[in-house]
Amino acid sequence: MTDTSCKMFEIASHLSELNNDGKVKAFRGSEKGYAKVIEICRGCSIFVHHEKNDDLIIDLLVSHHAKEKKPPLCGNTIKKFKEFFGDLCKISMSNWSHPINTQKDHERYYVDVNGKNTSEIIFIIERLKKEFA
Repeated sequence: MTDTSCKMFEIASHLSELNNDGKVKAFRGSEKGYAKVIEICRGCSIFVHHEKNDDLIIDLLVSHHAKEKKPPLCGNTIKKFKEFFGDLCKISMSNWSHPINTQKDHERYYVDVNGKNTSEIIFIIERLKKEFA
């Protein structure tokens, strides 16, 4: 298990986001693992993703449907996420497609947390949960 895999396991465990077998949830074709931090509304959630390239990121995924149904909430969430991370927040230039239902496209806003240790990431996650509760 890589250092990033260990971090992802600890984070998913902290968030009670392990699968029924006690492993990190994953869509194997597109990522090594994920854990949901908080759902703002259906189609608008913050996750931790362990990417195929071994990057560990915290991202906000917002579906086009959610933006249509709840524009003020989604707009404010995007703004708040960018403000929370400041200059560290990078906006993905391409949409993120759900690995199983490819009709679900999302805008993705993310920050790379590779350089942080697990306790620092969990501290950020807990702040996010309070900020977006």
